[in-house]
Amino acid sequence: MFEHMNKSNPVYVKKMQKDLGLKADGIAGPNTLKAVKEHFGCEVISHNGQFLPLNNSFNYIVEHDLSLYELPDGTKNWRFRKTAPETICMHWGGLNARHCYMVFYNSNGNHVSSHFLIGRDPRDNNRIEILQCLDTSLVAYHAGKFNGASVGIDICQHPETKFQKKTESFGYNTEVIKNTGARGPEEMMSLDPELAEHARAFIHDLRVALSLDHKPILRSEETLSINELTEYSIVSHMNVSKKKWDICSTWAKDLHWALEDSPQAYS
Repeated sequence: MFEHMNKSNPVYVKKMQKDLGLKADGIAGPNTLKAVKEHFGCEVISHNGQFLPLNNSFNYIVEHDLSLYELPDGTKNWRFRKTAPETICMHWGGLNARHCYMVFYNSNGNHVSSHFLIGRDPRDNNRIEILQCLDTSLVAYHAGKFNGASVGIDICQHPETKFQKKTESFGYNTEVIKNTGARGPEEMMSLDPELAEHARAFIHDLRVALSLDHKPILRSEETLSINELTEYSIVSHMNVSKKKWDICSTWAKDLHWALEDSPQAYS
């Protein structure tokens, strides 16, 4: 996942490796990541070609083993960011995080992507995992005209009832409920409580790490202009487009709507 860091900032990588007592080859990989996590004592993300520590106030793990930096056909589903990200944009996608990743990775020219994917890992007893697929200084293609201003996060549990059996097969604790939001079907799947808990903690820490915690959280289903959206630290995809219903209030109230506006440790 560290292609951008290795290509754009090898001097930083070498210095970090030297300071950590590693072979300073300028190529960040699993050994460098492990040493960096031990050094900071918490989880990290790749931001602006450097390791950025998270508060890690909850016991989640950020994985970096999958990348959307280059697709199988040699194309890229990102571009360089002109300014720092101003907002986090919430989505849902895929049946689990790695399924969502494969949808993006095999997009065959459609060029869709996201920075972070959160869901259950079928390889490891269906534990909750958080995948970083792109450095946050790169623009992912997840929210149309709002891409350049935002960081994308996908909650990888399918909300539609037609996928109920498949969703439950991946270990999600969910049931059919009424959709209390203004958009989407009348019924949908409830959000897995453990998934929501891990996602809330990570979203909080990311918001602080990216210095967005001075902005309020958008807690409505209204669709706003790009300039209006950048006044908030976290929004839903439904706030970007009237055609979308992710993440609707039924799930949002247990995710970013549940966070405090003021900067304080998550508990």
